[in-house]
Amino acid sequence: MELLMSDILVEQDGIYDELKSELLQKVLNLPLYKIVKADKPLDYIAKEELGKETYWWILAYYNNIINPLNLSHLDNINIPEKTELDSLMVEIKQGLSI
Repeated sequence: MELLMSDILVEQDGIYDELKSELLQKVLNLPLYKIVKADKPLDYIAKEELGKETYWWILAYYNNIINPLNLSHLDNINIPEKTELDSLMVEIKQGLSI
C-alpha cells in the first residue's frame, strides 16, 4: 500500500488540515541524515535517497517547500534519516488499518 499525503491529513468538514496532524509533525521531527543539492526533481531525489519516489511529499514537507515543481530558489534539500522515516511510515500504516 502506497501512502499519500492526503492519507494522513486530518479531515474536518471535508477540509484537510495538516496543522492538526500529529503524524506530519513527526515528519518534521525526523533527524537530519544528510543534505543534497537541489538539482533534480523531488521525486527523483526521494527515489535516490529514500528508496521511493512517492516520498517526494515527505521531502517537500520536511523542507517547507510550497511548490515542489519549482526548486529554483533552493540550493540544497535536507534528507531525513531513512530508518527513522521507515519506522514512522510503519506507524502511520498501522494507524490507517485500525
